[in-house]
Amino acid sequence: MFLDLDEPISLYRARERGIWCINHAGPWMFQRRRGQLMFRADDEADHMVHGVALDTHVDGLPESIWFRWSWELIVTGILGLLYPVAWPVGRELYRYHTRMVEARRLATPPIVAMTWTATFLAALFTVFMLGMHDAMFGAGAGFGRMYVMPWLLAQIAGIFWWAGMYGRLEGWLAIPGSTEFWPKEPDQLPGAANFDPIPARPMRPEAPGGERRPPQARRRH
Repeated sequence: MFLDLDEPISLYRARERGIWCINHAGPWMFQRRRGQLMFRADDEADHMVHGVALDTHVDGLPESIWFRWSWELIVTGILGLLYPVAWPVGRELYRYHTRMVEARRLATPPIVAMTWTATFLAALFTVFMLGMHDAMFGAGAGFGRMYVMPWLLAQIAGIFWWAGMYGRLEGWLAIPGSTEFWPKEPDQLPGAANFDPIPARPMRPEAPGGERRPPQARRRH
């Protein structure tokens, strides 16, 4: 389910996004690996399309997160336990947004819209649980009300949070328009002006006739 945590999902405009991932990786080695893999994918595309020489050895490519023991793996495990439903569903929602980008229906995945949706749902569910505090957390409340229902509500809000988080992790903030609420694909520019010469009016053909002579001067008497 999470085996491709440190591998890019979408390779659309990979080089720009890969640069952003590496520059903003910080201590997260899986982000550095993601950016390097985007570079490799972009080089392979240039090789296939333009015949550019391909370097199969990417310098400084870290190992996958699953092959190195680090605190990143601990954080990943904790998030996987907290969001076992929201994480994979949010990932698929992000994948759907990338397909819309590739189809020119969106400029970038809607990171801001997903983040604000998750924030709104989390606030709404918090107010709901506070209003139902006695029923959910009272003395007679069972295990389902006290733990299962808040966990389910967290999964619903977490779906949109993970969809927006994947947009950040995949470097879409490097693309113009990514900070808009719903980044639509910009309208196409009007076509270039037609500079072809205006066709001239057809010339009227001359009437057939014999040899034409200049008119003679009139004689004076």
